[in-house]
Order: sequence, then C-alpha cells, then structure tokens
Amino acid sequence: MVSKTIGWGFKSLQTCFKVSTMQKVIQYLKDVRSEMMKVSWPTRHELFGATMLVIVLSIIVSMFVYACDWTINRLVGLLLQINL
Repeated sequence: MVSKTIGWGFKSLQTCFKVSTMQKVIQYLKDVRSEMMKVSWPTRHELFGATMLVIVLSIIVSMFVYACDWTINRLVGLLLQINL
C-alpha cells in the first residue's frame, strides 16, 4: 500500500504534488476572474440611491447624537448648579 500524503517520506510521490508558485498565481487569477464574472454589479441608479440613503441617514444620526449630547450637557449643568 502506498501513501499519497506528502511528507511521509515517499519521494516518488512528492514530485507529483509540487506546483510552482507561478502556476498557483495564474490559477488564483483565473479563479478571481471567474468569480468576478458571477458578481451582480449595481446599476448607476441603484448606486446613487444607496449613496444618498447613507448620506441622509448619516446626517440624521449625527443630529440625534448632537441633540442627546446637548440635552445631557444641559442636565448635568443644572445638577451641578444645585447646592446640596
């Protein structure tokens, strides 16, 4: 029985598993290209809509955080003015 595992000392089988670095890079790039062909890219209209949504929601969240900060700042200021 012959082991097909690399590193078990069977030199005759180790040459079967050696793949050059350049071949690995070429195969990787082919796989990347194949996967990129499967990607469903957004249209210009969808991209514009999503970008506007992010901008608007960012403004709304920043205004909310500002309002909370302002309110807490005023409340702490009032509490510190009270002499107990």
